[in-house]
Amino acid sequence: MILSIITVNLNNRVGLERTLRSVLAQKDRAFEFVVVDGGSTDGSTDVIRTHAAAISWWVSEPDSGVYAAMNKGTSAAKGEYLLFLNSGDWLVDDEVVGRLRRAVETRKDVYYSNLVHIEDQSLPATDFPKVLDVNFFANGCINHQNCLIRRDLLVRSGGYDERFRIVGDWHFFLKAFRSASVSSEFLEEPIAFYEGGGISSQGKHEDRRLAEIAEAFRDVFGDLAPSMQEFYDYKHSVFGNTVGLFGYTKTLDFILRTYRYLARRLSFLKSGRKYPAL
Repeated sequence: MILSIITVNLNNRVGLERTLRSVLAQKDRAFEFVVVDGGSTDGSTDVIRTHAAAISWWVSEPDSGVYAAMNKGTSAAKGEYLLFLNSGDWLVDDEVVGRLRRAVETRKDVYYSNLVHIEDQSLPATDFPKVLDVNFFANGCINHQNCLIRRDLLVRSGGYDERFRIVGDWHFFLKAFRSASVSSEFLEEPIAFYEGGGISSQGKHEDRRLAEIAEAFRDVFGDLAPSMQEFYDYKHSVFGNTVGLFGYTKTLDFILRTYRYLARRLSFLKSGRKYPAL
């Protein structure tokens, strides 16, 4: 089996129905379909049972979070490549599986495409670089709805670290591209529409998200974590966004980095706290 599509769901019956229909509409049927439900109480299991004949394996039981569910799906899957298409997301057309099966003939570790917005499909897709490396993942991430991962790579990495409730997929990519020679290939055709609205996009969880980012840096980079954190903070600050808005130049980047450093140092000095190492 080349391809396993894994759908994780919790109390998203409407979204689950949409996801299942997009998967079952595929013209190329040479794939495995795994559904992991976290013990939903909104009728999601009725949707699963309705389509059970076309689902290779499914379960509905409580779990500790989305990454625990994704690990459960990984354990159940038998495909060489995994596509995590969570409930609410859907494949862009009925020929996605056929395109993916042809793409993986090059046997890369990760295949990925740009992200297409569900909210307004007329918006330009979110563009990702044509080459992935640890430098990209140090301040960004691809979406698991729009990438294939070689199952062996995920298993050898220990799966998704369930300590993380929000940034587990980013932590996996950061660790994989930091510690191993991981091959990847950009796909011109998008894979899926992304529903959004998950825990990582909810403002009320921002403190936890930032804490998990700091923990991920410590886990992957050890003593280099403070420097990597500073780089991440800069890229996601108004200064880093300014560079992105006007285009990267060494002069502008240097000026903004220096200004931000001095402003932050002055703030720490006024507060009486010790300025963290860069």
